[in-house]
Amino acid sequence: MWLDDEVSSDIDRWLSRLAHEDVAVRTAALRDLQKAATTGLSVANGAKLIRAAANQYPPTRFSRQDTAAQLMQAVAGQPQAEYIELVIDLFSRLNAQTQDWAIRLVAATDTPEAAHAFVSFIGEYARLGREPVFPVAIPLERNPRFGEILFPALLQYGSIEQLRHHVYTLFLQYCRHGLVAEEIRSGAAQGILDLYRSLRSEVLRLEQQPGIDWLEADDYESRRYTVAALLDLFRYLPQDVVKAELYSALAYRDHFLTFAALSSLLYLDFQVEPEHLEVVAANREYRNQLYELMGDLGKTHLFPPRFCSQAAFAEANMVSWLVYPTELGRAPDEIELMEVVSFNTDSDYGVLDYYLFRFRSTHDWAEEKGWMAGVAGPFLRKDAPATHSYGDTFSKFEPWASKSPEEHVAEIVELMENWRKHHRHE
Repeated sequence: MWLDDEVSSDIDRWLSRLAHEDVAVRTAALRDLQKAATTGLSVANGAKLIRAAANQYPPTRFSRQDTAAQLMQAVAGQPQAEYIELVIDLFSRLNAQTQDWAIRLVAATDTPEAAHAFVSFIGEYARLGREPVFPVAIPLERNPRFGEILFPALLQYGSIEQLRHHVYTLFLQYCRHGLVAEEIRSGAAQGILDLYRSLRSEVLRLEQQPGIDWLEADDYESRRYTVAALLDLFRYLPQDVVKAELYSALAYRDHFLTFAALSSLLYLDFQVEPEHLEVVAANREYRNQLYELMGDLGKTHLFPPRFCSQAAFAEANMVSWLVYPTELGRAPDEIELMEVVSFNTDSDYGVLDYYLFRFRSTHDWAEEKGWMAGVAGPFLRKDAPATHSYGDTFSKFEPWASKSPEEHVAEIVELMENWRKHHRHE
């Protein structure tokens, strides 16, 4: 008991310093509070942070969010049923960022009361025409529960632009887990179809622009992910309602949407023409995903043969790494397989193959670098063709001509091994 009293006293002191005139004192106090939260808070101390999150504070030195939001975020990492009533009482007094974390907290709390609070808070966002800054429903997407409370209640907000992606992405997850009754899915079909057709018209208009820069435009991106979610959702709706829309979606220029439509067609066991499989398999971003999907459905025999090789899957593995926002951020304009470097492990693993590529991009900083080197692998030769490497796929974005093929591979293998050793000893 005395230890908890001591921690509680520390928390009171740190909270009092959040309004201190010295920014260094405020910053240190917030860090101490966050550290205390990671080591575990009693319910009483967690409630103190929630109450404090309803106040306004001057900024700390390094805050990307305001202090109140970070207090609520700290508590959201350790949800407790006892917090729900307090969060409901204080919700209207919280600022926008803090409300986002309050919704994340109730989404992470495993009680019916929390599920009802989640619906209520989303309804408040709908009334205000607000969109969460980040995906507040992630805890529910990862661990779907209380489907009978969330749906169809949340679907009434699916037509609101600021909330539609959040609502239907969550609805999709609940359908995937079999937590939405057939009559609810059928009842929602017309509304989902109406929204899809409206967004389809906007997407097709934007796709008429020349080049590919429209793919990264804000007005397109805000629509493409919702359209993809709806195309995925179609597989859980009455087939006679969605069949024609899925086939027409194969004509999108954006292969991300084509892949979503193709996935639902394959899932529903509708006939798919070889040319449509060829289009998606030819796209390096979605080739491996398509093969894996067809494997899950027992349909790899339909996969286009010219893309069913270890070299083709390694190329797609390389591109999948490059498109991460922290790397190249998009698919390269050109990529070529230059060499396969092999190592015999003299073990049950057998031969490991590293696929060495050169690639280039005309986008932003990458254009002046010209051809750059990248390695995909290793792949176990005995498992070929395989879509997943064993963890060394990487690029230092070094000029292709700066090293020999063997030197490029050896440098990346050494780099990745050093990284693994470092993290094993952390």
